[in-house]
Amino acid sequence: MIRIHKIDESGQEHSFLALNDLVIQRATLGRLINITVAVDALPITCLKADGIIVATPTGSSAYNMAAGGPLMHPETRALVVTPLSSHSLASRPLVLPDDRPISFSTSEVAALTVDGVLCGTFSAKDQVFVDRAPNDHLFLVKSGPHHFGVVKEKLKFGVGA
Repeated sequence: MIRIHKIDESGQEHSFLALNDLVIQRATLGRLINITVAVDALPITCLKADGIIVATPTGSSAYNMAAGGPLMHPETRALVVTPLSSHSLASRPLVLPDDRPISFSTSEVAALTVDGVLCGTFSAKDQVFVDRAPNDHLFLVKSGPHHFGVVKEKLKFGVGA
């Protein structure tokens, strides 16, 4: 799971937990947004896109995969940051360690969606921080096919045309 902290321009903090993903996307139709991504407070990229997805391994098989991001094994200790309809062909998904704080800033108003629920907006004077939640979400798994067997069955992953 991931922990999301949004600090708005007044200094007020808003916290969320996500099992699958955080989406930062344009709040105005027809306009791209600039999003700066930093790890350990060091900027690593600036994207001009419709938005980005920050997905956990569990969430990597949903919106992230549909947007061209990688499918991650559920035991992977990482997060994936996937651009949404980037303006640059050089913008690619990033797989980042989940034990490092990832921060995001933007110069435009953006919408914050956590596990498919709109949780507010994100403006130029706000900051969003994402890291691994202190607690894991536990799943009960019945015996049967391994992870990629399930993915192959449900998503037709690796099945020829």
